[in-house]
Amino acid sequence: MSNKPTAQEMARKFRVRDEVRESRTLTVADLTALTEVARAAMQSAKVTYLDEGGDIVNGTARSFVVDPARPVFLGRDDDVRDAYLWVTTVQGFEAFPAVRHLAKMVHEGGFIIND
Repeated sequence: MSNKPTAQEMARKFRVRDEVRESRTLTVADLTALTEVARAAMQSAKVTYLDEGGDIVNGTARSFVVDPARPVFLGRDDDVRDAYLWVTTVQGFEAFPAVRHLAKMVHEGGFIIND
């Protein structure tokens, strides 16, 4: 028995994904925040951010991943808003904050690129 999805399952998956994409509005403010997070990832920049528990985290941005439990890089059709930023902390741990959270932190001053 194969674990490969059928053509119908794949079509449904893409249809649902496209419906979700169409129902989400990307504002100019969202784009500005996402650009700041993307710049950090693309430059492997040193960053400081507040995590979802309110703790300050310092580290180096690495790349976007689909799932922190299984860090696979984003594909070209993946929505970056649903991704996680891979950060190697100064303590040597790997952290995977949600891009949505970091974009919110950009607006609130809780995400900084340390040039």
